[in-house]
Amino acid sequence: MKIILGLGLDAMQPKRTGSSLGCKELGPIGMLAVLETQCGIAPVTATATTRIIQYLGCLQAANNVDRFYHHSFDVDQFNVAKTLLYWRDSWYEAGWDGQFTTVRGAVSSRLADLAAVEAFAQTQVSAGFGQRLQRVLALLERQRTQIEQITLLDSLADFTPLWQQVLAHFPRVVAAEVVPSAIADNDLRRVQQTLQQLASNNLNLQADGTLAKVRLQGDGSFQLLKANSKAISAQLLAQWLQQQQGVLQVDSVALLASADGYVLDDALASADLPRLGFEHNSPWRPVLQVLPLALALLWEPLNPETLLQFLLHPVGVLPRRIRYPLAEVVASAPGIGGAQWQQKLSDLLAKESSREGYTDAGFKQLVQELDYWFASARYKPTEGIPLAVALQRVLKVSNWLAQQLAFITDVDKRKLFAVAYQQADELKAALTDLLQHGALQILPAQLHLLLQQLFGTGAGIADQTAECTLAQTPWLLGATTPDSFYAAVHTVVWWDLQQNQTLSTLPWSQQEIRQLRTQGVQLPHVQQQLQQQALQWLKPIFAAQERLLIVCHDDVQAPHPLWDQLSSCLQGWQEIQVEASV
Repeated sequence: MKIILGLGLDAMQPKRTGSSLGCKELGPIGMLAVLETQCGIAPVTATATTRIIQYLGCLQAANNVDRFYHHSFDVDQFNVAKTLLYWRDSWYEAGWDGQFTTVRGAVSSRLADLAAVEAFAQTQVSAGFGQRLQRVLALLERQRTQIEQITLLDSLADFTPLWQQVLAHFPRVVAAEVVPSAIADNDLRRVQQTLQQLASNNLNLQADGTLAKVRLQGDGSFQLLKANSKAISAQLLAQWLQQQQGVLQVDSVALLASADGYVLDDALASADLPRLGFEHNSPWRPVLQVLPLALALLWEPLNPETLLQFLLHPVGVLPRRIRYPLAEVVASAPGIGGAQWQQKLSDLLAKESSREGYTDAGFKQLVQELDYWFASARYKPTEGIPLAVALQRVLKVSNWLAQQLAFITDVDKRKLFAVAYQQADELKAALTDLLQHGALQILPAQLHLLLQQLFGTGAGIADQTAECTLAQTPWLLGATTPDSFYAAVHTVVWWDLQQNQTLSTLPWSQQEIRQLRTQGVQLPHVQQQLQQQALQWLKPIFAAQERLLIVCHDDVQAPHPLWDQLSSCLQGWQEIQVEASV
């Protein structure tokens, strides 16, 4: 087996797919999975939420009034566990072996506290990425894999020291460095060369020490498109691509959209062009809201708006023929148990006895369900919901979802219900872990954070995936990250250029960083990370052969650092204001 390994290959790739028999193109996540399989290591199935709960239990076991996290932990256990687990995982990815020894040198009390927690965590917390990679490294010392060769698309120095140790066990080939691809002597080439010189600190300076800006000719090979909204720019871009498809049957156009790419996909579909498969995850899919609404009914006092949402929701654990009439009552007389509510319940149950397919068992089950959902005990937010009660409610929703899945035949609908079932199952596991660690109640803020962690960004639209058009060359490509560009393409469109991600900073002092290094924890330098990130931003710029189009929007929250670079060393580019040109 031959592997092509690139730091950006875990994301959507702007390239045409082809036959890859005996060869895999992988990013670090995919590469680790292959190595684990080759080494006979069972996959880690624990979710991020499960690991947080596991680590929370370890923090609790090691906690005392002298621990640095003690007071914060008393206020917000879940977020403290989430943050400290991230710190711990970063240590393992930097080579930590799980302990600090006096032979290597002394450490601060904060580092010592986390080492004390690790005495519990090593056996109680599922392995993170760094631990998994260390396991692979240990096995590679004494066994071989079927990997014949690894071709690196990035410099070996760009990989972490731990990855470098793993890669040292395989024959390696380093691919050619990504360099400016512009074919003609035009603005695009001048932009690429200038940014390349800026990256190597090789730009010309004026007498006063400021950068000498390079003047562009405005020949159309490098353009800046500005629009008030993403919807407008996406529609204009789709119309332009529709006009270009007859010309670009062989050459490629790569659309880079780091966020909200679904807007582009919708515009492409409206222009009769294939969707590229940009994901649009949302926690607001109707079936994903059933569980949060079911749990919200447990709070006292009962929120009439929550009750109304539960009753009017497009999907629910109770039949619509029951929920919708009750919603009409709540809309006019908010609450449960009033005269109108009781009368409506009586009328609905009376109708049930005359429905086709009526059975005594079914009727009894419906009465029990109504009693459970509307007459169960409720709990004050200051005291919290008993974990056993919350767990029972999650099981109720989980069982309902399982029943629905057994009868749903629509593929797309099944995908959404399967996501909802998985989330309920993960919440069940998380609540069970909390019970095992001695917790008895869960407060509103804790439950909210747990649901937020579990649901994340939600689920995508099941029927809006990447498409291909019959008898049409796949000239249109998509990408979601700049570092996924490894090959030249005719035209690159960087849509919605703005700062979406920033480097996560760690809290260690310079003294603690030195102590960690003496203990074998080689944390990356922030400056090195920033430089590497800046070089990754240049990849889509350098990949363009004929044209580069950058699209910016007026509602941008923060300008992309690349824009600052362009503005500092270039002038005279062609700028188009969409609304003024239409």
